[in-house]
Amino acid sequence: PGYDLRGVWLSMERASGEVEIRFDSRLGAGVLRFRGRLERISNDVIDVRLYEGVNQGDAAPAEGRARILLREGSRVRSVAIDGVARGVRFRVTYSE
Repeated sequence: PGYDLRGVWLSMERASGEVEIRFDSRLGAGVLRFRGRLERISNDVIDVRLYEGVNQGDAAPAEGRARILLREGSRVRSVAIDGVARGVRFRVTYSE
């Protein structure tokens, strides 16, 4: 389903490469979450390969990529995600 995304939270552990992206919506905090591995950091761009998605508490393996753009102060400016979970293609876009 479509979500009215209202915020994003990004956690990145450089040593292990683990990344977690959580989105807030009118349904609540962290309603949509993704976990993945860091692929590349270049200036203000972070590329992540996803391996799990959680939709309103329902976790599923996911394959896809996330591109995160940062602005000053390491704050998230935008997120673009393309992937497949349970055989269904999905796309998530968030922008401040």
